[in-house]
Amino acid sequence: MVDSFLFSANIVLPSFILILLGRLVTKFNLATQKEMDKLAKLTFTYVLSTKIFMDVAGNDPSAFSNYKMVLFIFVMIIVLFCLIWLIAAHTLKKKESVGSFVQSCFRCSFTVLGMSMIDSFAGSEGVAKCALLLAMTAVVFNILASLALTPRNGNMPFSVRAKKTAKSIVTNPLIIASVLGLLASICRLQLPYIIEKPLKDIGGMAAPLSLLCIGSSLTQDRVKGSFKYAAIAACVKTFGQALIAVPVAVLFGFRGFELTVIAIFFTAANPSANYVMALAAKNDSDLAATGIVLSTILCVFTSMGFITVLRALALI
Repeated sequence: MVDSFLFSANIVLPSFILILLGRLVTKFNLATQKEMDKLAKLTFTYVLSTKIFMDVAGNDPSAFSNYKMVLFIFVMIIVLFCLIWLIAAHTLKKKESVGSFVQSCFRCSFTVLGMSMIDSFAGSEGVAKCALLLAMTAVVFNILASLALTPRNGNMPFSVRAKKTAKSIVTNPLIIASVLGLLASICRLQLPYIIEKPLKDIGGMAAPLSLLCIGSSLTQDRVKGSFKYAAIAACVKTFGQALIAVPVAVLFGFRGFELTVIAIFFTAANPSANYVMALAAKNDSDLAATGIVLSTILCVFTSMGFITVLRALALI
C-alpha cells in the first residue's frame, strides 16, 4: 500500500510543485498574467508540438504493434466522450463552460504523466510498447477537444460550423506534430544531431512551461468561480472513467502490463494542454486550469487505489 502510494506520488507531486511555482511567478510580480498567457500560447503552438513530434518520431515502427490495447482504449475514449458530452450539454447551466468541462472530464496527461509512470515500472521497453497509443491519443484527444471547444452558435448554419470545426482540427499544431511524427517513424527518418538536439531540448521544456503557465492563472477569484464544475470534472476524469473502463478491460481479458497501462491511462490527471487549448479557443480557461490542479491532486490517490486493488487481485 505504501509502495503504491509513493509510486504515484513520486510521479505526480513534482508536477504539482511546478504549478505552485507558477502561482508564485505572478503573485510576486515576476511576470504579468498577460505575459504568462502569451507564454502559454507559445508553449501550446510550438513547444508541446515539438515534444509530441520527437516522442512519436523517436520510436521504431515495430513498436506500433500493440493493436488490441490501443483499439480498446480508443473505443472507450469515444464512448465516454459521447456520454460525457451528452450529459454535460443537457445539465450544465453555464453553457459557455460545456466545452472546457467536457475536455476536463475525458482528456488525460498521457504524454507527460502517463508515460512517466510507465517508464517508472516498465522502463524504456514499456514506453516503446506504448508508442502507438501515444500517437493515437495525441490525435484523438485533440480532435475531440477541438469538437468540444468549438463554440455552438444557434444562428450559425451547420455547414459553417462544420467548416470551422474541421479547420480547427486540421490546423491544430499537436495533431500536425503527431501525423508528422508517425510519418517520420514509418520512414525511419534520422535527423542530423545538429537539428535533433535543439528539438529535444525544446520538447523537454514542454511540461515545465505548461505547468508554470497553469499555476500563474490560478488566482483565488478564478478558482472560486469555476471550482464546482472543475471538481466534478476532476472526479469524473480520475475516478469515474476508470470505474467503467478498468472492469471492462478485465472482462476483455487484459492483464499485467496492458491492464496497468489502462488503469494509469484512465486515472491520469488532465494535461497542461487543457488550459492552453481552452485559452486559445477563447473557452472557459479558468475551469480548465482549476480542473488540472484538482485532477492532479486526486490522481495521486486514484492511481494508487486502482493499482493497489489490481495487485491485490493478482491481475497485474
